[in-house]
Amino acid sequence: MIARLQGRMAAPEEMAGIVVFLLSDDASMITGTTQIADGGTIAALW
Repeated sequence: MIARLQGRMAAPEEMAGIVVFLLSDDASMITGTTQIADGGTIAALW
C-alpha cells in the first residue's frame, strides 16, 4: 500500500483546482513544467 500524507485519494473536484489555475491568466508564466497534485504521495516515498 502506498503511503499518502493526506491519507486518502483526492476527489475530482479537488483536482480540478489545479486545472482551473493552470488555465487562468495567473499561470501565464508557467511553461514546460510538471505539476504534481498527489496529496503528498511522492513526499511520503522519500
